[in-house]
Amino acid sequence: MTFALDNTVIDHIPTARRPNRARKMETAVEYYNFLFVTQADKRTTTWPLMSTPLLPLALICGYLFAVYHYLPKYMTGRRPYRLKGYLWFYNLAQVVSCFVIIYGLTASGWRIHHLVDCQTIDLSNNPKAIRTAQCIWFFFVLKVVELTETFVFILRKKYKQVSPLHVFHHASTVFYAWLGVKFYPGGVSSVPIIVNSTVHIVMYSYYFLSSLGPEVQRKWLQPIKPIVTRIQIIQLLMLLALSPLAFLPHCAAPVELIYLCVPDFIINLILFLRFYARSYIKK
Repeated sequence: MTFALDNTVIDHIPTARRPNRARKMETAVEYYNFLFVTQADKRTTTWPLMSTPLLPLALICGYLFAVYHYLPKYMTGRRPYRLKGYLWFYNLAQVVSCFVIIYGLTASGWRIHHLVDCQTIDLSNNPKAIRTAQCIWFFFVLKVVELTETFVFILRKKYKQVSPLHVFHHASTVFYAWLGVKFYPGGVSSVPIIVNSTVHIVMYSYYFLSSLGPEVQRKWLQPIKPIVTRIQIIQLLMLLALSPLAFLPHCAAPVELIYLCVPDFIINLILFLRFYARSYIKK
């Protein structure tokens, strides 16, 4: 004989005597609410894609499905797309977007000395604080848009460029950018955004010039290509060196984010170093 226990009955059963599954479910819900409701920044919760971590995870899963299954299957037997006009526009838009992010953060109070000192986040509804959070949200959206770069590689049948480094870097950056907006959209978390946006201005300017044709690539860009990768490696080393800022006594940054981000920096650094060694040093 079995008995169904509804929520009303369970609430009146002492915790020690409740069904184990119900206790686990309560614990999971309580932990989720504590993490993604209580600890989250209340200002950004209602912004697009920010309500639940399931949204960025769904984006990443959709990205991986498209990259490893749908698009390769779609391109079977088809000629590669050229997409020259799209690449020209996309790279230029990326450069402009990075300039907008840097301008927005500096206009909201970010200064160069914050690279070596922890900037405390302003959680108020002050216009500058809101603008800082909006810039960091825009940075996250930009990382989502960057997922389409892999789609373009596959549509152009540039399969060699769809490397584990490329896929991991893009997928992980989306999730970590989402965490920044959800929990700490400002203060010291703006440092990696400033650094990354500066690097991407250089990188996408190179890609923009590269999209102008093979003559420009051979004549002007070939010697610059390894330098772009070096800049990306320097960026990761710089972020690792700046991570201890979060542990300064006057810094209110959640150290849990640092514990999550540092392994990602290290993995990306190892992958970039392997790519650089394989592509340039051996040659």
